[in-house]
Amino acid sequence: MELEELKKSWTRLDEQLKKEQITNAAMLEKLIATHKQSADTSLGRLRWMQRLSLYIGALILALLFVFAVQIYHGSLSLQAIALYLALTVIGGFWWDYKSYRLMRSIRLAELPVLEVSRKMLTLRRWVRNEIIAISIWIIGWFALYYWAAGWYAYAWEIQAVMILVSLLLDGVVIYLFYRKFIYKHLDNVRRNIEELKELCTE
Repeated sequence: MELEELKKSWTRLDEQLKKEQITNAAMLEKLIATHKQSADTSLGRLRWMQRLSLYIGALILALLFVFAVQIYHGSLSLQAIALYLALTVIGGFWWDYKSYRLMRSIRLAELPVLEVSRKMLTLRRWVRNEIIAISIWIIGWFALYYWAAGWYAYAWEIQAVMILVSLLLDGVVIYLFYRKFIYKHLDNVRRNIEELKELCTE
């Protein structure tokens, strides 16, 4: 009798353990799917912004071509600004295309977590280099505008204030833009990738 009861107890315990294993496995799969979905949503927004940047660049380049005759017959400062913009758009178009290709290569559903993590590290470095390039571009643009607008004719105190305020505003805009629209999503992807690493090693 005791042996029979013991067998029944073991059977019940075994069934309960199997149910718990199934439940734990289902919960683990759900967690993994949730983290992948969250990371993929952030990557999707980043890709959307890159596509928008490409469209805007193409539009600016088209407008420069449309007004090429007026620019050619315009002042030297206008020609210099138009040339700077054209070179900026061409360089920016190439950069955005490379960024978009890199983002598209991060396929969460197909790649191992470690490979995704490696590509995300490459993307973060690419964005950091982009910020450096934009900072250098702004200095060039500011120098060109400084010359074209004739700021050099003002008193040095006024020039100093205008330069300081302009550079400070540019720095704040760059910081807020990348913090709000780029790093917000990059950080979200990184958090989800770290969670996925932990879940996959458990």
